[in-house]
Amino acid sequence: MVMECAKSPSRAWCGRARCPPAPGRRPVTAAFSSSPDGAEFIRSAAAGWAGAAVADGDPPGPAQQAAARTAAFYTTPPEAAGS
Repeated sequence: MVMECAKSPSRAWCGRARCPPAPGRRPVTAAFSSSPDGAEFIRSAAAGWAGAAVADGDPPGPAQQAAARTAAFYTTPPEAAGS
C-alpha cells in the first residue's frame, strides 16, 4: 500500500517526520503485512498483478515468480529478513 505524502501528494509516504502522510491517511505498519489478513491481501494483490502482466503478454512463469518474490518481500518480518 502506498500512502500519499502531505507535502507532495505525488510522492509515497516515506515514514519520516518531515514527510507525514496526507491528512486522514495512516501509514501501513509491519504489523499489518505480518497479520493473516494483511499477508493474504498482499498475496492476493501480487497474484492479481501477475495475472494482469500475463494478460498484457508477459510470460506466465516470470510474472508468477515476480509476484511470489514481491509477496515474500512484503510479508517477511523485518527481523527474519536479515537471516
